[in-house]
Parts: sequence; structure tokens; C-alpha cells
Amino acid sequence: AVMLSGEAASGKYPVQAVMAEASAVREAESIKHRLRRACPPVESAKVVPPRLHVNMGNKRQETDDRIRKTKVVASLGPASWSEEMIPKMIQAGTDIFR
Repeated sequence: AVMLSGEAASGKYPVQAVMAEASAVREAESIKHRLRRACPPVESAKVVPPRLHVNMGNKRQETDDRIRKTKVVASLGPASWSEEMIPKMIQAGTDIFR
């Protein structure tokens, strides 16, 4: 889970904060398998340098939040607990409110 507390609860831009975190999570999840393949675990018997390449990051980003495994948790506060703001934050990618 990724937790947003300060900006989502009392900042000026709660929706933009949720969108940024959801985007970062999608990006990290989309390249995770590439990094695992390029960098074997330390416990592995193979001792080879990582095979990372600049093109590993040049890919189309996944935009479907439904297939994201990591959950975005946002704290509610004065900036975000209105009836208008909660649906906007859900649309931006929030999975759980606290």
C-alpha cells in the first residue's frame, strides 16, 4: 500500500497528489518484472552484474487502475472530506480512505 496523509488531508491539491501516487505505483509495478529478470537476488547462486538498459524504462505505461496490485490509501481531512472531493479522489486512483 502507498499512504497519502498530509497532502490528501490538508493540502491544496489532494486530487493531484492521489493521481501522482497512483501513477508512480503503476510505473513501479509495470517494470518490476523487468528488474527482477535483470537483477537476480543476492541469495542466487549466479553472481553476474545487472543487465540494465536505458530502454527498460521506454515503454507504454499501464493506465488501468483495476489491475494495480498496490493500493493507494488517502487520509481524509479538511481538504478532502467534502461530498464533491471524495468521488474525484476515487476517480484519481484512491482505493482506501482513512
